[in-house]
Amino acid sequence: MKKNVIKKKFRKLHKYLGFVFSIFIFHLTVTGILLLYPKELGIEKKFLNNNFLLKKYKMSNLSDVLMANTSSHEFIIVDNSFYINNEFIDTISEKIVSLFYNDEEKKFYFFHDYKIRIYIFEETKESLQLVDVRNMTTDDKIMKVGLSEKEIILRSEKNLYKISYEKIVSNYNNDKEINWINIMKPPEELAKKYLKIHQGEGVSFHRIITELHSGKFFGAEVIFLMFISSLTMIFLIVSAFVFGINYKKKNKL
Repeated sequence: MKKNVIKKKFRKLHKYLGFVFSIFIFHLTVTGILLLYPKELGIEKKFLNNNFLLKKYKMSNLSDVLMANTSSHEFIIVDNSFYINNEFIDTISEKIVSLFYNDEEKKFYFFHDYKIRIYIFEETKESLQLVDVRNMTTDDKIMKVGLSEKEIILRSEKNLYKISYEKIVSNYNNDKEINWINIMKPPEELAKKYLKIHQGEGVSFHRIITELHSGKFFGAEVIFLMFISSLTMIFLIVSAFVFGINYKKKNKL
């Protein structure tokens, strides 16, 4: 009686493991065929750029693109990279509080928590040439940046200051006349253009298929499960061999 129960359970286990293994084999077969014929199937030249994949592969997406509020030139920040008119200028490593471009002086300001970085340009034939980069520091944390009669005003946690001749000077008292500067999001098409400049077309479809084939796409846990699934092949071979012997014995009897 016990022997029959064990056989039934053994057969069920064989059936379930066989089903799991067949899914595993199907997955490897499909991804394997795609990897064998990447050119013929158009995989090599295909790229994907939806937000899920961009985040998974730690690439920038539309929400990481910022711009300065000016129409004279394209001042774009993608993640921590600074671009002007399609050209890379510098890497910005600190948190950005605000941005401002002084079109008359040809100066671009990055405002960070305790630091101001000034890029000085010369304009030639409707393009900008970087001439110098200067830094200013402050003991008070910068919270907001605004303009009042063409003067740059800084708001800290307690006080207002103004910038004069690239120096932070005495307290500024008139809060009502300040137009606060907001960091802008560029139009979607402009953001997509700079994302392409920054990181190419997106995530390679060939790379995704390769990582799906190896299990790396799903993480270490799935790689381990795929390894366990491959071990079930041993069990399936042994169990099929045992069932085959029993079947022959029954036929002889």
